[in-house]
Amino acid sequence: MKKDKKSKSLSLPVSMRFVKKKKKSVKKGFSLKKEYANSWSYLKESRKYVKIIICLFVFSMVLGFFIPLPEVLIEKIVNFLKSQNHNIVYEWSKLNSLKPYTKNSNKSSLVAKDIGDALKDVDIFVLITDEAGTDMFIELGIVIGRWLDNHKTKIYAVGKFNDRSLMHFHPAIKRVDKLSDVFSIECPELLTQGDAALLTSFDPHITAI
Repeated sequence: MKKDKKSKSLSLPVSMRFVKKKKKSVKKGFSLKKEYANSWSYLKESRKYVKIIICLFVFSMVLGFFIPLPEVLIEKIVNFLKSQNHNIVYEWSKLNSLKPYTKNSNKSSLVAKDIGDALKDVDIFVLITDEAGTDMFIELGIVIGRWLDNHKTKIYAVGKFNDRSLMHFHPAIKRVDKLSDVFSIECPELLTQGDAALLTSFDPHITAI
């Protein structure tokens, strides 16, 4: 942010406290017609840039309309899995924001308990990794605890950040690059179904994270 220059205050003798008006200088060779023509040419050139900006804006809107957000894709994948007789223990994508948690402590407590209870019954747990993440590691810890009891629960860490945590290298966890890799290993028959493209549609979002 630019700082404004401080105006200087001058202390002058009483007899010199006056301002001498300067005569306005008139530029020689000034032509109103010429200046008007130059201004009109500038507007014509500027119109090209305005068109480019509008095109970029419209392109962004179209891109957002035709490429669904990850949450939308997850909901579609969940619905597809349900149609194939798979059970989803908890649909976190349908949760409304509870932040700040301190102001919604009672609701947050109930949701946290529900998620913890649901994870006790999971057969396959998929962690979509990212470069931040907080709750995901608590959920991962709960599922590892279940694996320690039965040594049967399947746990996957998916995405390019599946090596950022020490616990990602726990022997219970299998690290893969894409969500479709999980389906290829656990239920390859789903990849031959009519709507199987849904199972690979989330992959670009994971690799781009």
